[in-house]
Amino acid sequence: MERETASQLLAAVYALDAGFGDIDAAISKLTDEQERQRYARALGDIFLILFDSFILPIENEHPELAVRE
Repeated sequence: MERETASQLLAAVYALDAGFGDIDAAISKLTDEQERQRYARALGDIFLILFDSFILPIENEHPELAVRE
């Protein structure tokens, strides 16, 4: 993958972070424990897919794009 495309994809994935934070905050307000766990698990699955399918492969191919904190 070209570096520019990789950079655009990573930026788009990381831009989802704020929305995911909002989703997580809403999930944490659910009072039904089973419902809360179901949504939390689904959100975790989404994070895993994004990490395994986008972030990790792109950063392996273009380590200079890896976010380091």
